[in-house]
Amino acid sequence: MGRRISHSEERWQQMEWAGSPVVRCAAPTQAGTRCKREALAGSIVCDKHGGHLPNVQKRAKERYVNLADQAREVVEGILNNPKSSDAARLKAAEMVMKATGMEDAKKVVVDIETDPVEKLFRNLLGDPEGLAPRRVDHPAAPPAIEAGEVVRGEVLDPVQDAYDAFAESHTPDAEVVSMRAFGEPGPYAHRQPSMFDAPTDAAAAKQAARIPKHIRDDLDAG
Repeated sequence: MGRRISHSEERWQQMEWAGSPVVRCAAPTQAGTRCKREALAGSIVCDKHGGHLPNVQKRAKERYVNLADQAREVVEGILNNPKSSDAARLKAAEMVMKATGMEDAKKVVVDIETDPVEKLFRNLLGDPEGLAPRRVDHPAAPPAIEAGEVVRGEVLDPVQDAYDAFAESHTPDAEVVSMRAFGEPGPYAHRQPSMFDAPTDAAAAKQAARIPKHIRDDLDAG
């Protein structure tokens, strides 16, 4: 029991009447009264009155050895007594198993294989981003080419290119002259040129450079 625990005389009387297993130190004090401390386990004196002395400890162990036979008889009587309660018999059985080193036998480990589908959902639900849609990085679209934009020194006009493609596809066996020859992109760049349009000097030179040679010779001869 506790080495430094003491009780009053009234408390010791109550414990004795109740049949407490706590043993009171049997050594006298300097005043001649009995010590009020609890004796060490297996001993009849406290630590202050020699409870830690080797001979006292030896005698305490001998008392425990002598009590072992009585303890076995008590446990055996509880187990064999049909009037013993289930709780008392269970406690006695646990004491026997512990004394014989079979305490671990009451531990049963059940290994249940986890369902793979359940494991997958547990992982998804445990991950905050497990069910989030994955981000797909698409390549950036090329910048749109606006009318009148200069690319590599050439003025691009999508509408004018459409006119040229249409004229080329509907004029068989003929050489098509780009409509850009009639002028730089301006107020008339997005309509089909008319015969009344007067080309500028730069446009005329550009047109002359694109006219086939045999046609230019006929024009010069005329």
